[in-house]
Amino acid sequence: MQRFALLSGSDDLFRYGVGASHLVHGDIAAVLLAAPYGFIEDGSNYYLFTAKPFPSGSVQDDLHKWLRTVAD
Repeated sequence: MQRFALLSGSDDLFRYGVGASHLVHGDIAAVLLAAPYGFIEDGSNYYLFTAKPFPSGSVQDDLHKWLRTVAD
């Protein structure tokens, strides 16, 4: 399940936006962004479909492994 937040930036170039928690957590930790209202789950999910297994060590296999590590 994805979590999104209303974000505020630390400079004049970026005032407000919406971002997924896994994409902005580094910037929040570095105090480049703030999520003043926290994050909320929006019900979205990611799916990866394939007709056959990916070759071991391929970019697609790496993506598949990463998706499994971040899955709920």
